Amino acid sequence: MLGSMKNTLVATDYPNLYRSKESEIFYARIDTGRKTVKKSLKTRVLTEALSRLAGFLAEQGRDELPVESVSWYLAVDMYVHGAALADKGVAPGCLEQLAAA
Repeated sequence: MLGSMKNTLVATDYPNLYRSKESEIFYARIDTGRKTVKKSLKTRVLTEALSRLAGFLAEQGRDELPVESVSWYLAVDMYVHGAALADKGVAPGCLEQLAAA
């Protein structure tokens, strides 16, 4: 599976974020000193992928997503998405904790 995935991942406009051509699922990819680490972010939604990418980078001991890589429109979308979740009673950080479990 990984052999075929290597040829089908397409870079996005964001560092370390790739998307599969076939499934359209986002993947995180970082290069460590010895090897390349890939992880499925298990989402097709860009705002969720960026949030999960930041968590993945933190797990790997990397800095969070650089602010300059997030456009103003995407920042507004992320804010609106978070506000909609708050209106439904979902506390900030709950989704990340559930994804880590």
